[in-house]
Amino acid sequence: PQGPTRPAPEALLARRKVLLDVAHGGVREALAGMLTNLGAKLASTDTGEAATPPRLDMVLFDSALPAAGTAERVQRLRQRFGAQVRLVSLAPLSSGGDIEHDCRDADGLLLRPVTPSSLIAVVARLLAASHRPRRPVPSRATVPATRLRFAAHVLLAEDAPLNRQIATALLKNLGCSVETAENGALALQRVQQAHFDLVLMDCQMPEMD
Repeated sequence: PQGPTRPAPEALLARRKVLLDVAHGGVREALAGMLTNLGAKLASTDTGEAATPPRLDMVLFDSALPAAGTAERVQRLRQRFGAQVRLVSLAPLSSGGDIEHDCRDADGLLLRPVTPSSLIAVVARLLAASHRPRRPVPSRATVPATRLRFAAHVLLAEDAPLNRQIATALLKNLGCSVETAENGALALQRVQQAHFDLVLMDCQMPEMD
């Protein structure tokens, strides 16, 4: 039997109101073009404290990386626009910070430069279930609500620390649990010791390719 049909991204974003809280003009312009092509309505960038908060479906905002402060920004955005809004952190690909930790309180993560496919993937995951009631926003002292999409146990074999960190953050953002191996011999050892649904490997690894 055929499974349920997923709505197209255009249907998910049709008439949805999205705010781009992005400082870089070029990045903001590129994102605006992608979103409007998908049918979204862009909210005014006038979000000063004196302005009446608009009803929003999603906010794309700059991560504070490599500095700290993203969690505080998430908290301020939720207080201003409500618990129902979906918050997506935009982190630079070579930020030099802990991306996974930085985006822990946001609903989604996009690595810059953003591609249409990565934007569509985040939109599909966050807005497809937007009709469901949202859980109360957890405090920083509590574990965030799990947002499973692909609940697989993944082994990531990658010797480059930055690549390992980015791939781990992306996989966890999809709902995966991730173990890592820094070389080929360790990857083989991990596979023999535990069950994995998926193994992602670099072709050239220390000790064993």
